Amino acid sequence: WREEVGILPYVRGIAFSGDVINLGNPVEVVLSHPNPERLTIAADSVVTDLYSVAGVFDIRSDHAPGVKEIQLGLRPEARTLGLTVEDLAQQVRSAFFGVETVRLQRGEEEVRVYTRLPESEREAITDVEGYLIQTQQGGKVPIHQVATMTMGTSPPVIRRKDGQRIVTVTADVNDEVISGSRTNEILEHTFLPDITASEPELTYSFGGEQQEQLESLDALNRGFILAMLGIYALLAIPLRSYRKPFLLMAIVPFGLIGVILGHLILGLPLSAVSFLGFFGLSGVVVNDTLVMMDSIDRRIREGSTQRQAIIEGAKSRFRPIMLTSVTTFLAFVPLILEPAIQAQFLIPFAASLGVGIMVTTAILILLLPALMAAFLRINSRRIAQEMQNA
Repeated sequence: WREEVGILPYVRGIAFSGDVINLGNPVEVVLSHPNPERLTIAADSVVTDLYSVAGVFDIRSDHAPGVKEIQLGLRPEARTLGLTVEDLAQQVRSAFFGVETVRLQRGEEEVRVYTRLPESEREAITDVEGYLIQTQQGGKVPIHQVATMTMGTSPPVIRRKDGQRIVTVTADVNDEVISGSRTNEILEHTFLPDITASEPELTYSFGGEQQEQLESLDALNRGFILAMLGIYALLAIPLRSYRKPFLLMAIVPFGLIGVILGHLILGLPLSAVSFLGFFGLSGVVVNDTLVMMDSIDRRIREGSTQRQAIIEGAKSRFRPIMLTSVTTFLAFVPLILEPAIQAQFLIPFAASLGVGIMVTTAILILLLPALMAAFLRINSRRIAQEMQNA
């Protein structure tokens, strides 16, 4: 669309966006400064710096240039006539912008009626200069006798956050060239320190996609901790041990290796959706680990030696665990390779779960038997020590 539209004459700014996946702007920095003029200069500097970063486009600032206006000031003579700034503002606004006088019901719609000067009497600045202001005594005097008039500018919109005036700079990125997170890193560590060095009172914060991802990750982390506590409690009951659940859950962090490897292979940036896939992967890993541990424990109860139980238990569950992992990975391959825009949001999830389960399964098959051997050896020594002490 951008290429088709091209350059439009007399257009100050243009932006293209879609509603398929809306995660906020990839690049969004909120600037704040007590001095509006210095704030505008800082925002312009950020915009200029972003233009130097390859792959960043649609750079824009929500600072709008000021609109021309006539600024009125009260003369001392006005106070002798009983006029105040509020009187002056109300009369000028009513005359040139209009004041609501009545509301009429027209069918199902309500029509508001405004009264103001005829259009021919409010077309030029001279009309304002010749306007008659009504005094408290009922008389009328020309506005230039009771007020000063100067031409100035005023921002059409003033945006504030926590009581401080702000300007937001946003941009889009070409994911094939640079990611939004990488662009924010360049801003935070390269451009913004130089700007804040010249503007010590300038403060900034990042929003948009980065802020939403941080909020999502914070919520996911809380949920993940609660889920792990729940899994531990559910495992401790059937295993009849407070220690064995830690063996199962010790394999879970290794899933991050598969998640990172999958994103490196596919050239994807880590996001909140990526970690959502990791959390799903954790449940699958715990399930596979529980299956192998149960097989080893069952053989020990049947009278096998610890070494034999570990070897036979791992061998017997190798094929089911591998088949489960391979089929799960193959199920995610079509989604990982899907080029449609609607699927791009889910590809990090599929990469985390699909590639992660293959890597974690390989680690599980090698690591869990070793952990079980160490656990059983330590447990045997502890029991022997207790019997000796008894």
